Amino acid sequence: MILLVVEDDRKVTAFLRKGLQEEGYTVEVAHDGKEALRRSRWNDYDAILLDVMLPEKDGIEVLKELRAHRIMTIATRYEKLAENYLVFRYIVAIYVLLS
Repeated sequence: MILLVVEDDRKVTAFLRKGLQEEGYTVEVAHDGKEALRRSRWNDYDAILLDVMLPEKDGIEVLKELRAHRIMTIATRYEKLAENYLVFRYIVAIYVLLS
């Protein structure tokens, strides 16, 4: 399973990459919205873990463009609950993805 992690915080990215690779996933990374769109157009990812606050293009704009290109998306809304807990948002996303 090939995953794309889209996150501008390099420490969070390293944490996610390490954990997901330990679970056997192949992980690619994009650090801004434009890079995420470029990669998603040329690669067939099984899932994309997408942060909302990104440079170049925010996660909402990336999500809209993915949908416009008929790439299947599933959005979850835990931002209010986890506003100050960035890693928690990813744990929730990973849980939803792997459930």
